[in-house]
Amino acid sequence: MKLSKILSSLSVFLLLSCSKENATSEPISQTNIDNEVASTTSKFIKNALIEDYTGAWCGWCPRVSYSITKVKESTTKVVSVAIHRGSSGGGFDPYSYSGSLPAVIKSFPTGMLNRKIEWKTPQNSYINQVIDLTKDNADLGIAMNSIVDSGNINLDIKVISTKDHNDLKFVVYVVEDGLIFNQSNYTSFYGGGSVIKDFVHNDVLRECLTNIYGDALGEIKANTLLVKKLNIPLPKNVKNVNKMKFVTMILNNNGESLNVREVAPNVNQTFEVAQ
Repeated sequence: MKLSKILSSLSVFLLLSCSKENATSEPISQTNIDNEVASTTSKFIKNALIEDYTGAWCGWCPRVSYSITKVKESTTKVVSVAIHRGSSGGGFDPYSYSGSLPAVIKSFPTGMLNRKIEWKTPQNSYINQVIDLTKDNADLGIAMNSIVDSGNINLDIKVISTKDHNDLKFVVYVVEDGLIFNQSNYTSFYGGGSVIKDFVHNDVLRECLTNIYGDALGEIKANTLLVKKLNIPLPKNVKNVNKMKFVTMILNNNGESLNVREVAPNVNQTFEVAQ
């Protein structure tokens, strides 16, 4: 059997604050049915992660934004996060992320793939570098159930693997699309003007709900569902809840992303099982 249903009777109501994670594990069985997951011989879709270190003041940064658009025209198996930062020279960015960065960045723009691989420059000439990281044979899958109501976020992160793990971490981002602000531009993209007026900034990192380097996921037994539950206030800097997304990545002990998913508010995902 290629697909089986799991965990409809799952009753885990553990709450998780920003500073504390709770988790529960349930073995796959025909009596616990809640979502579609693979059999022990099946694999999951592996999505590539792009972390775009950028700034509205950065004239070369539109090159990476454009390149991400071209990647997404070629594959749906990619999740991008724009990590904005003001410049040391005083360059202003209204969406600057003030927390620690997950990578050492020598210059802007920089694109990091799966947390560990630098996207070659110029990125628009290396679209396939990203696409080649997508797979149909991942051992680990992610699905999320997101509920946003009355200024609160309830996010269930479901993880299942065909292998045992005890040293993985997870990172959860809140990102936002549709933020409007002028963008400096030294490139020929977007019309080639020196300033792209009212540029639409998408995938903007608004808050990290975990440690930026990851919180411990806990022990994963093969073919056993692990659920992490987050219950936190909505970040105050989010301008439009309807354009907000949650991004969850699972990291190995080297800090590399094994898989990543994104989800909009009030969506209950199924696992991406490779056909």
